Amino acid sequence: EVAVKTASLNDLNDYLQKRNQAKDHVIAIMNHDILTPLKYLHITAKNTAEQIDEAGLKNSIDQIARTSKELEYLTSNMLNWVKFENINELPNCQTIELHQFVQGLLEFVAPFKLNDSIKIENKIPLETEIVNWNDALRVIIYNIIVNAIKSTKNGLIEVSYHSTVSHYEIIISDSGEGMSASMIHYLITGHSKDQVELLPKYKKGNGIGYQIIRHLVKLMQAELHITSKENTGTEVRLKFLINNSK
Repeated sequence: EVAVKTASLNDLNDYLQKRNQAKDHVIAIMNHDILTPLKYLHITAKNTAEQIDEAGLKNSIDQIARTSKELEYLTSNMLNWVKFENINELPNCQTIELHQFVQGLLEFVAPFKLNDSIKIENKIPLETEIVNWNDALRVIIYNIIVNAIKSTKNGLIEVSYHSTVSHYEIIISDSGEGMSASMIHYLITGHSKDQVELLPKYKKGNGIGYQIIRHLVKLMQAELHITSKENTGTEVRLKFLINNSK
């Protein structure tokens, strides 16, 4: 009996330690990636008030818009982390018209584009219906598309769809900077041996997005596959078994 209770307490202790690590991770991101944009937003707004020439004013307003959008993205991820992290089961799923669903997301993330040389195309056929979890799927695809935009200075980002009798896939591909095998392993598993996520090239502060993605993919009993090489773009595949989406 003592052994059983000891094992139970050890399991609880391990769980609490992991929870504390996750909270520390969120706090660190909030300190750097939310407070810093807020400070930058304040400085830019102050400079805007002091601008006289129209060109300078426009540039400052554009900076405010981009910073505000980034802050919205980070805040949204924090809220989604709180919303989904502690649940072990998703609510009932529903029928989704996928082309319209993705089109709405693409319009929402358009302000993240830094220039018009980035093209984003919705290749999903019209009237494509799937059965899935609306909110969870939105969070996943939203994060993947934003990551694609941030890694693509110019070129093409595509969202496409493939189905078979047993499963369907939602594919997000880009022609951006790509990533190493170590980074792919980290994004899929949350673990790395060489701490590649700390390299300046990859340390962009939005790693919590994939923390949420990994948790939701597990709840959906889905699969996440990433194919990429540095300087050759990235392809992310979300695979859903048709019998699991019910």
